[in-house]
Amino acid sequence: MAGFRDFLMRFRPVGLPGPAAAGGVPADRSAELAAELEPPLALLEETEAEARTIREDADQDAARRRQAAERTAKDIVEQARARAPAVREESASRIRDATEAEATECSRPPSAMPLPCNAGFSSACPHSRTAWWPLWSRN
Repeated sequence: MAGFRDFLMRFRPVGLPGPAAAGGVPADRSAELAAELEPPLALLEETEAEARTIREDADQDAARRRQAAERTAKDIVEQARARAPAVREESASRIRDATEAEATECSRPPSAMPLPCNAGFSSACPHSRTAWWPLWSRN
């Protein structure tokens, strides 16, 4: 593609007044530009190749990290599934103990309890709010 300078050269006068000049070789501006830009572009090719290898290494490293994360996630899930029955049993045991404690506390006569039963809001307990709530709301 012709440059701006080449475009302007079209409008140069054909001959200058005065004696004839010695013959010369026309300047090849595009060859000069190519020769001028060749060394920096060669350096860019090396840099481009280096960037390509860095990206490939990063892709391989990312794949390794993804695989390691998948293995870790699988291990965590397996451990959680293995612990789940024990955790369920422990939770059921706590609920069972709390229910038994509430039942024993509510089975005592009201005069034996220093304070009303606040162990829970079970309607089985004569001291709970839920057992007495319908009575409070009557007019």
